[in-house]
Amino acid sequence: MRATIIARQAPRASAEPEPEPQHDRSAPQPAPARPHPAIRAAATPEQRLDALLLRMVREQDARIPAERRVPRTRAEMQARLDAAGTGAGR
Repeated sequence: MRATIIARQAPRASAEPEPEPQHDRSAPQPAPARPHPAIRAAATPEQRLDALLLRMVREQDARIPAERRVPRTRAEMQARLDAAGTGAGR
């Protein structure tokens, strides 16, 4: 039994480089999202990040129904207790 070895030739370097892929630059590009005015008005990157995070947290909080939202301050806790009819906590 004889084995035949088939060697592959390496691709030859052509004198001309391959053409770059063409992109359709005339197609409309989506406009970049405009930041919230509070974020644009902030001077430093830290202030912009603070404003962005505060806005995001408030948007998320607004999606939570009021009866399911956890009171965060003493005033909110007291108001909830007063609404429930218990005068505890004073």
